[in-house]
Amino acid sequence: MDAAVEKPMDARDTAQFALNKALGGFLSGKRGLRVLEAGGGSRSHITALDDISDIHMTAIDISREQLDNNQYANEKILGDLQQYRYAPGSYDCIVCYDVLEHLAQPEQAFTLLSEGLKPGGYFVVGSPNPLSLKGLITRLTPHAFHVFVYRVLFGEKRAGQPGFPPFETVMSKWVEPGNLVRLAKQNRLEVAYRDLYDSDPLKRNSWIVRGIWGLACGVLTVVTFLRWNPRLSDYHFVFVKRAVAENGAPV
Repeated sequence: MDAAVEKPMDARDTAQFALNKALGGFLSGKRGLRVLEAGGGSRSHITALDDISDIHMTAIDISREQLDNNQYANEKILGDLQQYRYAPGSYDCIVCYDVLEHLAQPEQAFTLLSEGLKPGGYFVVGSPNPLSLKGLITRLTPHAFHVFVYRVLFGEKRAGQPGFPPFETVMSKWVEPGNLVRLAKQNRLEVAYRDLYDSDPLKRNSWIVRGIWGLACGVLTVVTFLRWNPRLSDYHFVFVKRAVAENGAPV
């Protein structure tokens, strides 16, 4: 497992390292897993799967272009996560990374994906936190502003072009961590791992920009009497699906 998980480089890398280490522990010793990557782009964030032999990867995406760029999936499905129905218990692990925030009905997509997960299977979710300062700004500003930020502050010259982020972002209430956990419980999923973290979105910017951001976050923390940490910009969850007895009661 250690060989597949890259050494942390920054805050986001460190969080992904921890996520992959936890998931690698959950899946240790398993073989022949069927894995679904929801919103499968050109690469996967889940390197813990690299050490599992005889794995069958399926990617589903609404974008033909994204599926064409996908090089790791054994099977590709062109479909809308908010409508596509999976055969019950089809997958041992489902990954939904940086996807739910883009959907108008993430709760519908989450429920449908949960139906496709086997009892005892793991559901990995990574997303921006709508309740962070970064999340609030994203939620309250138009897509054109997001493209501007990517191009000017992040230096991404192709931002907004087909197949390149940022993509249209909705930030539904169901993407909020507390609501997501409640939705998971409704679908017989329990939290096996959680991590709210600061992805340091301005790490590549000048000290002036970073200073202004840090000052704003500090002021907001103080004025809310330390009840809100606006820096917790992203989160990782791993849910595990409970088994159900023949009488319908949880095992």
